Amino acid sequence: MQKVKNIIFDLGGVIINLDILKTLRDFAAITGVGVEEVKEKYFNAPFFVLYETGKISDAEFREAIRNMSGRTLHDDEIDEAWNAMLLDLPAERLEWIKAIKNDYKIVVLSNTNAMHIRKFLEIFKEQTPYQHPLEIFDHMYYSHEIHLRKPDKECFQFVLDHAGFKAEETLLLDDNSDNISTAKSMNLHTLQVDVNQLRPTMLPNGIS
Repeated sequence: MQKVKNIIFDLGGVIINLDILKTLRDFAAITGVGVEEVKEKYFNAPFFVLYETGKISDAEFREAIRNMSGRTLHDDEIDEAWNAMLLDLPAERLEWIKAIKNDYKIVVLSNTNAMHIRKFLEIFKEQTPYQHPLEIFDHMYYSHEIHLRKPDKECFQFVLDHAGFKAEETLLLDDNSDNISTAKSMNLHTLQVDVNQLRPTMLPNGIS
């Protein structure tokens, strides 16, 4: 195995703890439908992908939620429900990630959106001694900013090209099996992480 020189971290469920069920429940409460219906109706709607790839604005995303629900929902109701899935940032997790920066190039690649990133940055400043993730990571690649999303090959290739990484020298840590499969097909090293369970002991030999 060629030596790993670079690590691509997923964000939600890998770096920041995540509970998507909290958002599903909150949306169910404000829209008046069941959790399963929210999951099928909203998360599979075209506007969801458009929002994650930066093709619609926060306002357009909220309006799509209102139109689908048939309810007059306030901005803050939608925002709070949408951000409910974002939990905490374990201090020990961030500290060992910062420690390995001496030996590896480390970046984040996340399927995300403007609203979630604003909330993530708030949590980051509140719960860590740092002001911004770039004090730890070499770059943050957000799907809504690069207009590409995992598991598309184009998304991974964009990061490899922009960061100057060789696939065979790069490790992906991600909780999504589709993302892992695509990365493997492109000759990246991969490690599928159980949601919210990233630990230093999980990493391959030579990475500590």
